[in-house]
Amino acid sequence: MRLKSETALLCLQTDPEAAKIVFECGAPVVMLPVELTHTALVTPDVLNRISAELVGNTPFLHLVKQLLLYFAESYKTVFKFDNPPLHDPCAVAYVIAPEMFQVSLNIAASALCCCCFHC
Repeated sequence: MRLKSETALLCLQTDPEAAKIVFECGAPVVMLPVELTHTALVTPDVLNRISAELVGNTPFLHLVKQLLLYFAESYKTVFKFDNPPLHDPCAVAYVIAPEMFQVSLNIAASALCCCCFHC
């Protein structure tokens, strides 16, 4: 799905009511926009490093490899990406090591909020 505006994140565009609930819930909210996650790509080198660093051919390792290969093919076919982005692992990386990120807040008139992060 293509975004209707450069500042709208997919989750905001597809379910703005849910986004409003999240933003107004009182808990701290951190958003990692596609401008960030589209820089964390699964290149062939990344796949090789994952295989080399994980010991053994466990069912979990096999699942991770298969998922990454599936997303690589899907992104190539649908979005014409040579290498797929890692959206969810970026969010996990922020939870584990937020110091890896520089945080800035940019509010766009056409979006609820867009917090920009840079690795």
